[in-house]
Amino acid sequence: MIQSSGVSCRMSPTLRRAVVALTALSLLISVSPPAPRAQTVPACPRGSGVLTPVSLGPLVMREGSGLGAVSLGDSAADVERAWSQPSECLPLPRGYSYNYLLSDDGGQTGLLLVVVIYQDRVEQILATLSPHSGGRGPALRTGRGVSIMDPVQDVHRVYGTPTLESQNAIGYVSEGVAFQISRGAVGGILVFPAGSVPPGWGVEP
Repeated sequence: MIQSSGVSCRMSPTLRRAVVALTALSLLISVSPPAPRAQTVPACPRGSGVLTPVSLGPLVMREGSGLGAVSLGDSAADVERAWSQPSECLPLPRGYSYNYLLSDDGGQTGLLLVVVIYQDRVEQILATLSPHSGGRGPALRTGRGVSIMDPVQDVHRVYGTPTLESQNAIGYVSEGVAFQISRGAVGGILVFPAGSVPPGWGVEP
């Protein structure tokens, strides 16, 4: 049982480690963690948390905008109305997350979706390969056509020179999108408000 800032939820050790490692606020290797900010966070609602492509909405990570039926700036209640209750929650130094599994085969393969909520508004959405998944699951892509597991060269070809870069991630502030890179391929896609650096992303001089 995790209890922090009013959040109470249960997580398997494997999923907890994965979410901690992959959630938007700790996705990037060169991070400067933001100072904790006090806020009232509701108790964690829990459901199956499994989304199908039909329940997700369009399989497009909209740069600077959102994913499927959920948009940046939506409330937690809006997320629940669109996608139902999450399978897990995680308190974060800045807000908390709703975690879902996107799968088209009942969970045998799939993508982990992490919705970062701050002051009751969706601030970032991360889609990443689910730990121990047998495959990548549904073919999620950005609005400009880059998919998870595409080679990093495709990101550079489509988006050009990144404005943010760390050892395992590259980002494009004007577009509102960042990519986790693993073994030369896209391992995760993060969308955030265009024109602003994602909270938690510190750039080393």
